[in-house]
Amino acid sequence: MKPSIQKINSARARVNSGFTIIEIIVSLAIFSLVAVVIATALISVVNANSKAQSLKSVTDNINVAVENMSRLMRLGTDFVISADNSSITFVSQDGSPITYFFTTQAGPNNTTVGAIKRTKSGSTIELTAPEVDLDLTKSKFYIAGNGSADGQPRILIIIKGTAKTKISTTFSIQTTVSQRELDSTNK
Repeated sequence: MKPSIQKINSARARVNSGFTIIEIIVSLAIFSLVAVVIATALISVVNANSKAQSLKSVTDNINVAVENMSRLMRLGTDFVISADNSSITFVSQDGSPITYFFTTQAGPNNTTVGAIKRTKSGSTIELTAPEVDLDLTKSKFYIAGNGSADGQPRILIIIKGTAKTKISTTFSIQTTVSQRELDSTNK
């Protein structure tokens, strides 16, 4: 009994219906390459997000400190800046002297970082978080118009530093504060 041609062709079709080892290796290589590219892109996005979050945290902290200084300076009088421009002292609206100054404080992992501090009525508080490291050589206070002939006092605050988190990020903030009321020497 001879097998029919139709049975032989169907037997060959079943044998030829699978993938060869070369086809499987090539498809696996292409899949692996695509997976590596996608994983690299995903890691880059996660790192960028981490850097953005650390910068946002530091920026929020610095903004709170600068807003605190600005609010009290707008209502203050009799501004005096140190010779090295690292501190400013003035009389607040309630008549008590306030000093803001750039100095060092304890940072993460037993380090020392640059910081902003405030002294009022003999009590000193830190305004910046330990993750903020200010560059004390570049963070300064400047004043213009602080005399009777100079007009309205304007204080320029320049703050430069680094966010010391998972990924270090440098920042630079500059703001100008003008007094709301005329200085008592100008009235």
